[in-house]
Amino acid sequence: MKRTVRKILESSQSSPGDYEDTVTGRELESRNGQKATESDSTAQSSEKGGNSLPELQEALGIVDHELILKLLSQIGGATPIEGPKAAVDWSYVATAFRGIGSKGELEGLMAAQIVATHNLGMEFLRRVARQEQSNAGIDLNLNRGMKVLRMFATLLERLDHHRGKGGQKMVVEHVHIYKGGQAIVGTVSHDKSTSGSRKPDEEQD
Repeated sequence: MKRTVRKILESSQSSPGDYEDTVTGRELESRNGQKATESDSTAQSSEKGGNSLPELQEALGIVDHELILKLLSQIGGATPIEGPKAAVDWSYVATAFRGIGSKGELEGLMAAQIVATHNLGMEFLRRVARQEQSNAGIDLNLNRGMKVLRMFATLLERLDHHRGKGGQKMVVEHVHIYKGGQAIVGTVSHDKSTSGSRKPDEEQD
């Protein structure tokens, strides 16, 4: 029976910051080895996003479920929550992580950083918008938010580059000009106000 990551992580009864390196996915699973009730099964089936471990393994291209849980826990630790007693929205964390569609462990690490920097950046911007915030606090949180969101944009570019979506550059090494031809040097533009094109600097044989 599929069990969502939210159920697994919430069952650890610890905040994201309390997640110990020694707590493995198997230990988290063992804490929830009891048979799910029918109502719990109904609640899981109604949840959207496909955030069970098998679905995340398929979507992320990561076989090791312990790595997936660790990355989700790290993202949760970088996800601001309202108040010390508030719980992390694990469904959001898992859905955001899965939505990037990483393929393999390396992209999974980058995807975790992307989600984490987004969460932190938005938290700093939220603090900027607080009515009771001082001018110094606005400047401080705005600067922090911009730094984190620039990191977010850089991570996106690096991920695209890793996936081969970066801009391609064409290098022309040899140009052959045959008799009667012209080599155009400069920018070619077209002026609609005239009957013809504005001629650039030309070099002719």
